[in-house]
Amino acid sequence: MRQVSATLSITLDGVVQGLGRPDEDTRGGFTYGGWGGRYNDQVMGMEMGKSMSKPTDMLFGHRNDAPGFAKCLEEFDKTLRGIVDGLGPEDLLILTADHGNDPTDVSTDHTREYVPAAVISQGLEDKALGDIEGMMAVGATVAGHLGVDWNRGIDLRR
Repeated sequence: MRQVSATLSITLDGVVQGLGRPDEDTRGGFTYGGWGGRYNDQVMGMEMGKSMSKPTDMLFGHRNDAPGFAKCLEEFDKTLRGIVDGLGPEDLLILTADHGNDPTDVSTDHTREYVPAAVISQGLEDKALGDIEGMMAVGATVAGHLGVDWNRGIDLRR
Protein backbone atom coordinates (compact mmCIF):
# COMPACT_ATOMS: atom_id res chain seq x y z
CA MET A 1 0.00 0.00 0.00
CA ARG A 2 1.16 3.54 -0.74
CA GLN A 3 1.76 6.08 1.96
CA VAL A 4 -0.38 9.21 1.76
CA SER A 5 1.41 12.44 2.66
CA ALA A 6 -0.19 15.85 2.76
CA THR A 7 1.38 19.25 3.12
CA LEU A 8 -0.92 22.23 3.21
CA SER A 9 -0.73 25.63 4.80
CA ILE A 10 -4.24 26.88 5.41
CA THR A 11 -5.65 29.44 7.80
CA LEU A 12 -8.65 28.50 9.94
CA ASP A 13 -10.89 30.67 7.77
CA GLY A 14 -9.85 28.75 4.66
CA VAL A 15 -7.16 30.92 3.06
CA VAL A 16 -4.85 28.74 1.00
CA GLN A 17 -3.85 31.30 -1.58
CA GLY A 18 -0.71 33.35 -1.58
CA LEU A 19 1.42 31.47 0.94
CA GLY A 20 4.73 32.14 -0.78
CA ARG A 21 4.82 35.38 -2.79
CA PRO A 22 2.65 38.51 -2.58
CA ASP A 23 1.86 38.18 -6.31
CA GLU A 24 1.28 34.41 -6.25
CA ASP A 25 -2.51 34.52 -6.55
CA THR A 26 -4.30 37.83 -6.86
CA ARG A 27 -7.57 36.49 -8.32
CA GLY A 28 -10.69 38.23 -7.10
CA GLY A 29 -8.66 41.10 -5.63
CA PHE A 30 -6.89 38.86 -3.09
CA THR A 31 -4.25 41.11 -1.50
CA TYR A 32 -2.82 38.94 1.28
CA GLY A 33 -0.27 36.98 -0.73
CA GLY A 34 2.96 36.00 0.98
CA TRP A 35 1.31 35.66 4.40
CA GLY A 36 3.07 32.39 5.25
CA GLY A 37 6.66 33.53 4.92
CA ARG A 38 6.82 35.16 8.33
CA TYR A 39 5.83 31.88 10.01
CA ASN A 40 8.62 29.81 8.46
CA ASP A 41 11.65 28.93 10.51
CA GLN A 42 14.66 26.64 10.12
CA VAL A 43 12.89 23.58 11.53
CA MET A 44 9.87 24.04 9.26
CA GLY A 45 12.18 24.50 6.27
CA MET A 46 14.08 21.29 7.06
CA GLU A 47 10.87 19.28 7.52
CA MET A 48 9.30 20.62 4.33
CA GLY A 49 12.53 19.88 2.48
CA LYS A 50 12.55 16.27 3.71
CA SER A 51 8.93 15.77 2.77
CA MET A 52 9.14 17.39 -0.64
CA SER A 53 12.42 15.75 -1.67
CA LYS A 54 10.82 12.28 -1.82
CA PRO A 55 9.39 11.09 -5.13
CA THR A 56 5.62 11.41 -4.99
CA ASP A 57 2.63 10.93 -7.23
CA MET A 58 2.09 14.70 -7.39
CA LEU A 59 4.41 14.66 -10.36
CA PHE A 60 1.77 13.00 -12.53
CA GLY A 61 -0.21 16.22 -12.89
CA HIS A 62 2.77 18.55 -12.84
CA ARG A 63 4.64 16.46 -15.41
CA ASN A 64 1.81 15.72 -17.84
CA ASP A 65 1.81 11.99 -17.14
CA ALA A 66 -1.86 11.22 -17.86
CA PRO A 67 -1.44 7.40 -17.78
CA GLY A 68 0.42 7.62 -14.44
CA PHE A 69 -2.24 10.00 -13.12
CA ALA A 70 -5.03 7.58 -14.12
CA LYS A 71 -3.23 4.59 -12.56
CA CYS A 72 -2.70 6.51 -9.32
CA LEU A 73 -6.40 7.42 -9.19
CA GLU A 74 -7.38 3.77 -9.69
CA GLU A 75 -5.07 2.70 -6.85
CA PHE A 76 -6.38 5.48 -4.63
CA ASP A 77 -9.97 4.42 -5.31
CA LYS A 78 -9.16 0.93 -4.04
CA THR A 79 -7.49 2.33 -0.92
CA LEU A 80 -10.30 4.80 -0.30
CA ARG A 81 -12.89 2.02 -0.08
CA GLY A 82 -11.04 0.58 2.94
CA ILE A 83 -10.80 4.00 4.58
CA VAL A 84 -14.51 4.71 4.09
CA ASP A 85 -15.48 1.25 5.34
CA GLY A 86 -13.47 1.92 8.51
CA LEU A 87 -15.22 5.18 9.39
CA GLY A 88 -17.18 5.15 12.62
CA PRO A 89 -20.45 6.97 13.33
CA GLU A 90 -18.65 10.08 14.63
CA ASP A 91 -16.03 10.26 11.86
CA LEU A 92 -15.87 12.84 9.08
CA LEU A 93 -13.68 12.46 5.99
CA ILE A 94 -13.09 15.43 3.69
CA LEU A 95 -11.16 14.96 0.47
CA THR A 96 -10.09 18.07 -1.44
CA ALA A 97 -7.15 19.81 -3.08
CA ASP A 98 -5.70 23.30 -3.12
CA HIS A 99 -5.49 23.62 -6.92
CA GLY A 100 -5.96 21.70 -10.09
CA ASN A 101 -3.40 20.10 -12.38
CA ASP A 102 -4.75 18.72 -15.63
CA PRO A 103 -2.19 16.09 -16.73
CA THR A 104 -3.28 16.54 -20.36
CA ASP A 105 -2.64 20.30 -20.38
CA VAL A 106 0.44 21.54 -22.26
CA SER A 107 1.62 23.42 -19.17
CA THR A 108 3.05 21.85 -16.03
CA ASP A 109 1.64 24.70 -13.93
CA HIS A 110 -1.60 24.77 -11.98
CA THR A 111 -4.43 24.81 -14.48
CA ARG A 112 -6.96 26.54 -12.20
CA GLU A 113 -9.88 24.28 -12.89
CA TYR A 114 -12.26 23.71 -10.06
CA VAL A 115 -10.90 21.60 -7.21
CA PRO A 116 -12.72 18.50 -6.03
CA ALA A 117 -14.38 18.17 -2.66
CA ALA A 118 -15.99 15.10 -1.16
CA VAL A 119 -17.52 14.93 2.33
CA ILE A 120 -18.05 11.44 3.71
CA SER A 121 -19.67 10.51 7.00
CA GLN A 122 -22.18 7.94 8.15
CA GLY A 123 -25.69 9.29 7.74
CA LEU A 124 -24.86 11.82 5.02
CA GLU A 125 -26.78 11.34 1.80
CA ASP A 126 -24.91 11.05 -1.49
CA LYS A 127 -25.37 14.29 -3.40
CA ALA A 128 -23.55 16.66 -5.69
CA LEU A 129 -22.22 19.66 -3.79
CA GLY A 130 -22.18 21.92 -6.84
CA ASP A 131 -19.82 24.86 -7.17
CA ILE A 132 -18.85 26.25 -3.78
CA GLU A 133 -17.06 29.59 -3.43
CA GLY A 134 -13.82 29.39 -1.47
CA MET A 135 -12.02 26.90 0.73
CA MET A 136 -13.63 28.31 3.87
CA ALA A 137 -16.31 25.67 3.35
CA VAL A 138 -13.80 23.11 4.66
CA GLY A 139 -13.33 25.10 7.88
CA ALA A 140 -17.09 25.60 8.24
CA THR A 141 -17.71 21.88 7.74
CA VAL A 142 -15.12 20.82 10.32
CA ALA A 143 -16.38 23.45 12.78
CA GLY A 144 -19.97 22.27 12.32
CA HIS A 145 -18.96 18.65 12.82
CA LEU A 146 -17.15 19.55 16.06
CA GLY A 147 -20.01 21.74 17.30
CA VAL A 148 -17.97 24.94 17.11
CA ASP A 149 -19.83 28.20 16.45
CA TRP A 150 -18.56 29.40 13.06
CA ASN A 151 -19.91 32.15 10.83
CA ARG A 152 -17.76 31.89 7.69
CA GLY A 153 -18.29 29.57 4.76
CA ILE A 154 -20.86 26.91 4.02
CA ASP A 155 -21.09 23.64 5.97
CA LEU A 156 -20.87 21.05 3.18
CA ARG A 157 -22.78 18.48 5.24
CA ARG A 158 -26.04 20.40 4.69
